[in-house]
Amino acid sequence: MPQSVFLCLGSQLLGLNRLAHSSFPSLFDQSIQQYAILFSIIDLIEEHGAIDSRIHNKLVGG
Repeated sequence: MPQSVFLCLGSQLLGLNRLAHSSFPSLFDQSIQQYAILFSIIDLIEEHGAIDSRIHNKLVGG
């Protein structure tokens, strides 16, 4: 995964974590789910050596 995509997604997750932890427990649960999705994508990339363009577009907001 390009480092810029990973950093962008990571910063979004950190922002959500800060908000969710202080205000909305259900959002905190969502951020945990997002981390699980992120690591699933990383596993797929390591397995296949590439990222599907649809996933890439979702990650970068395209």
